[in-house]
Amino acid sequence: MTRSGLDRCSILPPLRRPETTEGPGSDIVFFTIAWFAMLVGGFLVFIVRPQRRKMQEYQAMQDRLAVGDEVITTSGMFGRIVEIDDDEVRLEVAPNLTLRFARAAIGRPVDDADAGSVAEEQSA
Repeated sequence: MTRSGLDRCSILPPLRRPETTEGPGSDIVFFTIAWFAMLVGGFLVFIVRPQRRKMQEYQAMQDRLAVGDEVITTSGMFGRIVEIDDDEVRLEVAPNLTLRFARAAIGRPVDDADAGSVAEEQSA
């Protein structure tokens, strides 16, 4: 078979370069850069901003901690704050039992639903 015979039997049209005035492949470079910019923008919008917002909320919660607050540590320990220093917190976890925790180990304050489940567990 000759070269022309292969061309006639092919089901795909012959490949040709698009004719542009900017040079070969310039539109592909533009779309590649635009696609990359959209990926970076999406990453910032869907990953970085929510994480930053979550960290700001956690920092605000840490700043609101006060003596007497009921809290849960990140390890799941319930307690009442009896003393707060710069980097550490002392929690009363049982009568006359005080434990020292890093301030960053405070996970969140106890809400009403958590307090109810703790009271049920203690009464059982």
